[in-house]
Formats: sequence, structure tokens, C-alpha cells
Amino acid sequence: MMRWCEVGNDHSKVRFEALSQALTKAGVENEHSFIEFTGDPEKVFREAEKFDQVRLSGEAATRIMSYAPRTPSTLLPLRAADAYVKEKNGQWWPRCFFVDGLNRTFAHTSLDLDFSSGVFILGANPESRWLIASLSRIGYNKVSLCEPDESRGQSFVEELRKSYFKLQVQYVPRHLLTQLPGVHAIGVNTLSEGRDDGALAELFYFNFLKPGGSWLDLAVFPYNQGLEAEAKSVGANLIPGHRVYAIADCIWAESLGFDIDVDALAESISVATGRTS
Repeated sequence: MMRWCEVGNDHSKVRFEALSQALTKAGVENEHSFIEFTGDPEKVFREAEKFDQVRLSGEAATRIMSYAPRTPSTLLPLRAADAYVKEKNGQWWPRCFFVDGLNRTFAHTSLDLDFSSGVFILGANPESRWLIASLSRIGYNKVSLCEPDESRGQSFVEELRKSYFKLQVQYVPRHLLTQLPGVHAIGVNTLSEGRDDGALAELFYFNFLKPGGSWLDLAVFPYNQGLEAEAKSVGANLIPGHRVYAIADCIWAESLGFDIDVDALAESISVATGRTS
């Protein structure tokens, strides 16, 4: 029996419930628990270490970096992890499977990715960190980022400039979002309704996306189907966010020696978030 938990917030519970069911279907006896990330981080993570494995979401993804006694060098520029992995020797290490999930998604996509163009991202959070790490690896070096909290957004951009020397990144104030030129090959949303301070409404213009560009919505807990519909209406190529999460979770399972069906998991997450794959 593998006892594992998620440390995070209610937004991603459905994802990890679907993962637990996928493990069961694959013959992996497991028990999934949820620990809300509130209060003292040290207390929360010490409670989590009573489990065999730990997954992370929300604020916990960044706070683990100051708690963990050791950090892989590959995670230093990311400053966020989506898993706290217990190795065979009993040592705990933060890991990020989401970046590998994104890389695998882009590697197997049939989209014509234009590396000479830029990337637009809404939101300054762990998902944005992982996205930039992935896109910079495959060749993108121009990023426009908008964050409703301007102070947070400006600090995030300055941090990125220090971590990625070849990255050209600019902060876009929310009031200028609809004035962005359509030069971005990929547009990404990481903010859910209710946490966006109205910025999602500005995305519906899709003025920032170049013709034939791609759209990726990583805020699938809950999912904004209106944005996907608008992306389709302007002819954008859709990269399913729920599938990216499913691939990342399958890579995590692979690292533990388990093989689960990525298509079935993606479908389960899709249904759980109120949409179809």
C-alpha cells in the first residue's frame, strides 16, 4: 500500500483524486490524502513526511524550496516543485515533473512552433515558472507576462531576468493587455476565475496571439470553457491543459515504477473539471 498525499489547495484536489483512481486501475494499491497548505509551512511539511510520497500545488510548490534540506541543481532557477519525493535511502528531495510533462507535450505535438515569435503568459505563479523553464529549453526566449498584482508581476519578471540570462521578458500592465500586438506564437493562461481580478475578461480579445498561434490554458481547476471557445473562434491551435497535467502525473508514476494510462487519466481529469477531452 502506497500512502501519498497532496499538499496544496482545493483547486487541484480533483486532479489527484483522478490520479489515485488511475493508480488503482493499474493495480497499484494506494491511499490518497489531502493536506491544506495553511499556517506554519514547517508543521505542514513535517506532517506530509509521514506519507510515502508527496505532491504539491499552489503556494506549497514554492514554499517547499525553503523547507527542503537539499535541492537538485535543476530546480534552482525554477524555485518551485510539484513533488516531494522520498528516495530509497529515506532522503526527501523536491522534484518537478510538470516541466517534463510540458516538454513531452511539445515534443509530441504536431503544431508548427514558431521559435522566432514570443510567448504571452497571464499569471505569476508556479505554473508560469515551469512553463518558462520548458519553453526556454525548446527555443523560446521572448516572454510577455501580465499579472493582476503589479508588484508581484514586476518582482517575478526581475527574478526571471536573473535566472535566465538569454530570456527577453517584459511585464505588461493589465490596462495594456488589450493593446498587445499579435506577435505571440503561444498564449497561456494560468489564472482561474475568482483569482484573476478581472484580467481573464481581457483575454477574450485574443489580440496578443498571432494568426495560427497556439493556446494553452493551465487553469483547469476549475476550467474556463469560455476562453477555450473563444480561442477556437479565432482559429487558435489548442494544447489541452488537462492533458499536460496527466502526462506530468504519469511521469511521476513512472519514476516510482508504476505504469498508468495517460489517455485514460487525461479523460478522467477532463470529466472531473466539467469538460470533454
